[in-house]
Formats: sequence, C-alpha cells, structure tokens
Amino acid sequence: MAVNTTISTRFNLNPITTPEYNFFNSLRDLFHVKIPEKIMIIPVIHCYESSISMIKAVSNIFYTPLLIVKESTKRQNPTILRRLREMGFSIKQEHDKSFFNKKGNALRLLQEHVPHDHQFIIMDHGGYFATSIKDISIYFGSDRFIGITEHTLNGHYKYAHTSLSSQIDQPILSIAKTEIKSIVDSEISETLAHAIDHVVRQVVGVRLNDHNTYKVGIIGYGNLGMGIAQSLKEKSIQGIKVCEYNPIKKVKALSSGFSLYSIDEICRNCNVIISATGNKAIKLDHLQLMQNETFISTVTSPDDEFDFNHLKSNDKIYKVKSNEFLSHYRLSKTNNNIFFILNGQASNLLMKNGISRPSLIYLVESMQLLSNLILATNRDDKKKSIEELTLENQQMLCELWLKYFENTPPVSERTNNIIPLRGNKNGIIQYQRLKQT
Repeated sequence: MAVNTTISTRFNLNPITTPEYNFFNSLRDLFHVKIPEKIMIIPVIHCYESSISMIKAVSNIFYTPLLIVKESTKRQNPTILRRLREMGFSIKQEHDKSFFNKKGNALRLLQEHVPHDHQFIIMDHGGYFATSIKDISIYFGSDRFIGITEHTLNGHYKYAHTSLSSQIDQPILSIAKTEIKSIVDSEISETLAHAIDHVVRQVVGVRLNDHNTYKVGIIGYGNLGMGIAQSLKEKSIQGIKVCEYNPIKKVKALSSGFSLYSIDEICRNCNVIISATGNKAIKLDHLQLMQNETFISTVTSPDDEFDFNHLKSNDKIYKVKSNEFLSHYRLSKTNNNIFFILNGQASNLLMKNGISRPSLIYLVESMQLLSNLILATNRDDKKKSIEELTLENQQMLCELWLKYFENTPPVSERTNNIIPLRGNKNGIIQYQRLKQT
C-alpha cells in the first residue's frame, strides 16, 4: 500500500517559548551523536495540555504524522483534541483500545502509515500494541522496526509477558518502574484520595471518615493503591480493606495496618470501592455482589480498569443516568444501584494539574521522549527484552528539570485543581435525583 510521505509534521507548529516545550526540546541536545533521519514515531498519548508541548518536541525530532489518543481523555478534552488536529496530526476516532485488541488491526495500521524508507518506534502508553507485537516484529523485521517505549506499569507487564512468550527481536524500554515515576505516583495517589473524598462529600454530604456510613475497600496494592490507602488513612478513615494477591504486597499492606480481603469479600462488605489494578479487576459478577448504592472509583483509565463495552452490551446491568459527578448503573437481578465516581474516570485524567507541582508531569513524559532518543541512537546496545531507564539517565533528566522548574511555586489549593465542582447543595440534589430515577 502506498504511503503519503509528503505531509510535513512541522506545519502549524509555530515556534513557542513555554518552559515545558523548551524543556522537552532540550533533550535532543543531551546526545552528542547525530539522530538518524527517517525515523517515525507512533505515539499513544493522553489528551492533556502537556501533551501538546511534548508531541511538538517529538515531531521536531522524528516523523510523527499519526497520533493514537487514549479514549478516556479524548472524550474529556475536545478542545485539546481539536488543537492537535489543527497542528496537522492524523487522529482517527476508531483507534481506541478495542481496535488494537482485534488481531491484525495494529499491523494493518502500521502497513498503511509507515513509509517504506523509514524505520519506526512505537511510543506506547498502556500496552496498546502488545497483543500484535509478534506479528509486527515478523513483518517489519529488526531493520525497520527499532523497538518500543512504554509508559505505564500495566503496559510494562503486558510487554514483559509478550517478550518472554514471543521472543521478539526488538528492545522494549519502560519507564513504569523508575524512581521518577514512583515520586509522581505518590503525588497522584494523594490527589486521587482527596478527589474521591471530595466528590462523595459533595454528592452525599458525608465525609469518607464517617465509618458508620462508609466501608472502604481497595483492590490492588501497587504504587497507586498503596498511596491511596495511606492517604485515606491520614484522613482518619478507619478499617480500610485491601485485596492483593502478590505475597510481598500483602505483607506491606498488613504491616501498614490494613486488613486483607478477597475481591468478593470487598464487593460484599464495602460501599466505597477503589479499583487500582489496571487489569479489569471488577467484572459483572463482582457488581452483582455489591450493596445497594455502592460507589466505585478507579485510579487509571476506565478502559484499563472496567470492561465498559461488556457492561453496555449486557442486559444484566443498564445505565440509568449520568451527571458531572457520577454514572448511575442499575443491576437487573438485584435492582441495586451502583455509582461510578467521575463517570469511571480517575480525577488526574480529568484535571491534569491536580498534583501540587504540575510540572512533575513533564518530568515523567520526558523519560519516554528520552527513551525514544536512546533507541534511535543506541539500539544496538540494547537487549532484545524489556529494560528500564537507567538511574543515571533519570538523574540527568532531574537535573535538566530542576534547571527549568525548580523555582516554579507549588499549587497551594488542591481542591479547585481536581475537578470543577458546584456547591455541596447542588451535588446532593443531583445525587438524590439520580437515586429517584
């Protein structure tokens, strides 16, 4: 299939001098070797304000005609999506996670868009290409397919499994387990805990630390689950129950004073449930175990945590109504009402500046841009397996980030930066209306 290579990804990319763009763009100066021409990047990104500066910097270095924009933030930020399209990037509505889960789609997409005289790197975010990576590796070979960079822990595990089972010929650089990522995850955990408490208080009028009203359960005790549990504990929320299957993480949870429960027990005994696995932990069967008026929240993209497509196509549960705070579902069998906080979105996906230093997000994003540059210039030094960004490279990025953002003041008021909420009275009224539907 012929590929149009005449489209320049640099048109409409007007020069800008924002600190974040200058920070991203300065990464290429860290390399003392020439960056090869005719390398295409296929990025999977969130639709954030910070994504614009980052993707501009990527397109200044690599051929970047196509963006895969994650569905969860694509819907929430239509203005940013429009700006990305106005910059000349091709963004297809159908390119969501379900598209990439269908065998052959990812390969056909690359066949259509990667020029015959270009090499390419997949800049993934959530393992979108993991299920097809063996076919892609076989078709393009190591001469054209340079490798993969991955942002998330969920994607890291997907590629780790794939690289072991398929023995692909390309290296995979992951930033998911880096020291920098753990710092930002800690900040995001505090934001998420605050947002969940804030929204429930807005719509019901009772704080989460009212242990006579709420029983809190957390599914998954990774970085985010652990951080949320600790943040809620600091808010005097008692009796937090944790579901975790990793023995080391179970010991961590117990040593921090949390009780261990199975996922079924949490669904039966808790009415505020936070799912923090990124692996579709809550199924329809679990929803049917839940109490009436249970609140559910996630810490990641809803398409990673819940199988909403299955829910929508199943007559055992149906959506009643939504507002800015909640999505209201009702179970046909039990007639119980289930409320997805923030419509199944994580608060940091709705408002990216919920953390005290929003510029930390640029530091995380810079790790993946640096990983692309490393693969483009030093691929032969990389193993044909999954690797993590080295501590030396992380220290180098931190030094660069401090140069641009050390004197940027932190956000003092966290509440208004999480989600634009109306008054408590309006929230309670909306919740009561949902219940009466």
